[in-house]
Amino acid sequence: MQRAKLLLAVTLLVWATGCGSEHGTPVQVSGKVTMKGEPLQRAQVMFHAKQGLPAQYRTVVATTDEQGKYVLASVYPAVYTVSFSKVEESANADPEQPLANIEDDRLSPYSPQNSTLEATVTADKTTLDFDLE
Repeated sequence: MQRAKLLLAVTLLVWATGCGSEHGTPVQVSGKVTMKGEPLQRAQVMFHAKQGLPAQYRTVVATTDEQGKYVLASVYPAVYTVSFSKVEESANADPEQPLANIEDDRLSPYSPQNSTLEATVTADKTTLDFDLE
């Protein structure tokens, strides 16, 4: 009987604490990217986790719309390096292929190779706006 009670208590404890990932629960992150106050259109926004996440969760990418807005799905809580690059604008682009990056000197400090911009994603902090210089 004592063993059954112990087993029940452990089962209830596991159930009460949840069965989430050791990395937390992914959240949707959204925001707006501007450059000198103007929406940054058709830009690739890349969040790359600085540490602590397995490779399959480490990098998340979205493209801004005409208003500079972006949405990233399934972002795990972590500290990310955030980078930006322009992507080609083509109505005939193959949706199965990644968009090609376009050289834009204004974004050079924010490129994946150069960016030092950081953002922290938490369950409570899911709206992240960026105003680039």
